[in-house]
Amino acid sequence: AASQEIRRHSSRAADESEQVQASVGRVAAAAAQARAHSDGVREIAEQLNQRSADLRDGTAGFLKELRAS
Repeated sequence: AASQEIRRHSSRAADESEQVQASVGRVAAAAAQARAHSDGVREIAEQLNQRSADLRDGTAGFLKELRAS
């Protein structure tokens, strides 16, 4: 009876260990996906920042020409 109980607990521990490993794998995959998304957001923010600077410079140049005429 005791050896059966030990086997049952060992089997349960092994099953739970596999579940933990699977969960860790899912968390790692989610973290990698989050990094990829954050890289994309950062790239878009940099592009928007550049376009904003270009628009600001273009507008300033246009207003300068308008005042000069």
